[in-house]
Amino acid sequence: MTDEVKTGPRRSGALSAGLPSKIKTKGVPMYFTFKDGNGFEIKVANTDNPLVCDRNQIVEIETVKKSNTVEPRFSVSNAYDDEMGMYFGVPIGIDKRTGDLKWQRFTIGDRKTYDCKRHADAVEWSVVKRSSFLEGSPYQRGKVFYKQFDKEAEAREIIVKSTLRVQANEIATKMIAIEDQMDMYRNFGKNPEGFTMIMLQAEIIKIAERNPKEFIDIWNNKNRSALTTFNRCISVGLITFNIGNGGYMWKESFVLGSTEQTALQALIDNKNILNQAEIESRQKDTMGKKMMSAAEAKFFQPEEGEENVELVELRMAAKLLQLADYMSMDIDTLRKYVDEAGEN
Repeated sequence: MTDEVKTGPRRSGALSAGLPSKIKTKGVPMYFTFKDGNGFEIKVANTDNPLVCDRNQIVEIETVKKSNTVEPRFSVSNAYDDEMGMYFGVPIGIDKRTGDLKWQRFTIGDRKTYDCKRHADAVEWSVVKRSSFLEGSPYQRGKVFYKQFDKEAEAREIIVKSTLRVQANEIATKMIAIEDQMDMYRNFGKNPEGFTMIMLQAEIIKIAERNPKEFIDIWNNKNRSALTTFNRCISVGLITFNIGNGGYMWKESFVLGSTEQTALQALIDNKNILNQAEIESRQKDTMGKKMMSAAEAKFFQPEEGEENVELVELRMAAKLLQLADYMSMDIDTLRKYVDEAGEN
C-alpha cells in the first residue's frame, strides 16, 4: 500500500478528468487514466466494473486485538495492484509541491462493514483489501491489525451446511435395514460389533450430523456398492492385509493391492471376484442376524411388571404376517391387523 504515487520532476497543475479505458465490460470501463502534475499517466481502477470489484459482497473487518479505552484510527488512501497494473483509490487533486496525485483518505475504526452494492463502500474496500495490515490480504506484511469476515460467504456456508445436514440426517433416519446400517458404519472405518440395533442407528445419525458432507459423499459415491463389499469382506475376514504378501489379499490367494485405494480399484475391475465377494461376505456376516434376534427376543418379552400374554402372542402373529414396523405398534394396532388377517 502506498499513500502517494512517486513520480519524476516536481510540477504543479490541476487534476484533469480521467480518460476511460478502451477495455470495457458491458460498456463499463475497467479503469480511468489520470495525468499527474509531472505528466505521468496513472491508471486508476474503476470499481463499477464487475471484473474489477465484486459488487455483491458484504464484508466486515474488525481489529485483531480490541482495546476498551482507545479506538484504533488506522487510515489508508490508495493501493497499487501489481497483477492488474493499476491503482485503487479516489484521486482528488494534484500536490502543488510534488506534482503527485493526491488521494482521498479512508479512516477505519474498531470495526467496519462494507456493503459493496454502495459505490463508496466498494471503492474503500478495494483499497483496504489490498493493504498490508489486513489478515489474508495478498499484500499482507508486517504486523496484522485487522481480520475480515465475508458476510455473504458466511451466510452461504451456513445455508449449505444446514442443507447437507438435513439431507444426511434424512438418509440416516430412513436407513431401516440393519445390514445397511452396519455397511454404512463400516464405510466410515468403524466396527459395529457389540451394538444393539438402536445403538447402531443412533451412531449412524451422529455421523450424519457431525460429518454431513462426508456422509452424503459416501452415500452418493458411484462405487459405494463395491466400497461396502470391500469393507464387509475385511470385517468378516475374506479380505486380509499382509504387507509381506503384497498388501490386501482376497481369501489369501489373490493380491488386490498394497493400498486401500488400489485394492478397491482391483476389486471393481475384477467383476467375478466382486460378485463372489458380495455373496460370500453376506453369508458370513452373521452380526446383523444376531442383532435382530436379540432385539426380537427382548421385544417379545412382556415389559417389566406386565403379564400381558396377548401382547406377546400378537407380536409373534405380526411377525408371521411379515408386518412392517410391528415391533413399534401398540396392542390395539396389532390386534386390528391380526383380526383383519384372520377375516381374510
